[in-house]
Amino acid sequence: MELEPVRTPDGKEEVVIRLADPDEAHLIHQITMAAFAEYEHDRVPSAALNETVEFIRERLEDGDEQALLCIQSGRPIVVRMALPEDADRVVAFVKEVAAEAPYLLTTEAEMAVTSEQQKQWLQQMIDGPGKLAIVAEQEGDIIGFLDFHNGNKQRTKHQGSFGMSVKNGFRDQGIGTALLAALLDWAKENPLIEKVCLEVVADNTNAIRLYQKFGFVEEGVKKKAAKIDDGTYWDLILMARFVK
Repeated sequence: MELEPVRTPDGKEEVVIRLADPDEAHLIHQITMAAFAEYEHDRVPSAALNETVEFIRERLEDGDEQALLCIQSGRPIVVRMALPEDADRVVAFVKEVAAEAPYLLTTEAEMAVTSEQQKQWLQQMIDGPGKLAIVAEQEGDIIGFLDFHNGNKQRTKHQGSFGMSVKNGFRDQGIGTALLAALLDWAKENPLIEKVCLEVVADNTNAIRLYQKFGFVEEGVKKKAAKIDDGTYWDLILMARFVK
């Protein structure tokens, strides 16, 4: 799978998103090692660190494992499942984004989760058959995050909603495209999931264009659904896409 290349706003950098080939197992291995370099003096935090290049190559060849590569001017960006061992970096990422992102519904003061709580939550996401948490990382730095939750009742578990955020300095560079592509690929293969939903601030036109590009359509509007600090209101647009 390879998506149509996109360019950064200045038009100078092309971003290509595609599945990694088995011959790129060494690159996946290098990126994994770099991502966990901060733990090199501790006990091994993830079984992934024990995987050899040959092991990764075999899993890619057999289809037991997939990795999305996002290549930005030759610098690879990997989209992968978030692991409990990522908890510290996910907490730091979320707090940084909450402090400056213009369209988040959660305020910085409400981001009070601890690393241990985040670790438990990430494990729950892995254990939940209708849940997904993924990160985009470049050279060991988390630059994007997406989480999807399906309904928790018998009659709603076939559908779910997601939230996504990208670090400042990496927006409009294909990171959201890579995360969303990974989510939809997962949803299409997941026997539980038939419909993917989202809510987006009506003024967030860049995000809306991205969702429309992936086939999401508007289903409704929640008027004055969010009230921000200056007393003004945001409308939220409801969008969805069927994957089956």
